Amino acid sequence: MFRVYHAGGRRHGVITPELDLFAAPIFEQVCQQYFWREGLAGHLPFIPEQVGSWWQANNEIDLVLLDAEHATLVECKWAGRPVGIDILQGLEKRVPAVLPETGKRAVSFAICARSGFTKQLEALAAEREDLRLYDWPGMLAG
Repeated sequence: MFRVYHAGGRRHGVITPELDLFAAPIFEQVCQQYFWREGLAGHLPFIPEQVGSWWQANNEIDLVLLDAEHATLVECKWAGRPVGIDILQGLEKRVPAVLPETGKRAVSFAICARSGFTKQLEALAAEREDLRLYDWPGMLAG
């Protein structure tokens, strides 16, 4: 836990509860750089030509990786608990909104998570070729 002190040494406040609010958008930027690096290194199913966020009205996708034939929709979660199937389902529900812009590209999914994944999501990812999971320790080791 981080504590903030002023020059006199007295406790001024605790910032830990608010830290995740600031870290989440930075984590999305880190994920964006990670996918550029991994793509250029040949560690992804395709080399992205574009990597960026997508939004429309009430729909948002943290990152979309594109080349001429592929579109990977990415959710980035800076949470203190493992990410579950509900996050994947939420991402899948946004596919119809983004399809007009992805055209005939093959759509796949990726989830980046600070605290890993539930066993159910890991089992599902092992069965599906269109889903990749990236945990923070693995990204750092990258």
